Amino acid sequence: MFYEVARVAIKAVLWLLIRCEVNGLENVPRQGPLIVVSNHLNIIDPPLLGTLIPRRIRFMAKAELFHSPFTWLIVTLYGAFPVRRGALDRQALREAMRILQNGGALGMFPEGTRSRTGQMQQARQGSAMVAVWSGAPVLPVGITGSDGILLWPNIIRRPRLVINVGPPFMLQAPGNGRSREALEDLNQEMMRRVAVLLPEAQRGLYADVQEHRD
Repeated sequence: MFYEVARVAIKAVLWLLIRCEVNGLENVPRQGPLIVVSNHLNIIDPPLLGTLIPRRIRFMAKAELFHSPFTWLIVTLYGAFPVRRGALDRQALREAMRILQNGGALGMFPEGTRSRTGQMQQARQGSAMVAVWSGAPVLPVGITGSDGILLWPNIIRRPRLVINVGPPFMLQAPGNGRSREALEDLNQEMMRRVAVLLPEAQRGLYADVQEHRD
């Protein structure tokens, strides 16, 4: 209930205060397991994607957000669950797999934290690991402009937000795909699929994406 009410409220605020452009919604599977992966610019990226993408998305959220009673309440009501960054969090992985096995949509930010420069950073291997183990399709999303939404005086100028959604794809690797080298190759592929949805200035470590387009 909270999730749906929040979506309506956030959508109203977006269209009033922000010049919002969403492209590629036809690429979003309306049912079945799905892993939504995106670059990460702002703490509000999860509710933005949850509002603008037509699936109910359960996001992995850094464990620190669950330490404060206020943020714990918000992220819990929104359906997020904690993950300990920098460690193999088996409980978080089990919850991610459970969501996908039940046909749900899982939201992940492979970089693990917000980019302070706006450019893409090195991805951690957790997202690729979940994609390989679950066999779920991956939906790449590129976000541009969310880092300026909460900055004054941008808010009175109706800042521009662009969400680009690419076609879903499968991550496959030889054997079981669990070696460090195999996961790193899959990470590179996954992040390039996100990078191609962004302006060149945002691609950061994945600036060579033009060489890897399908």
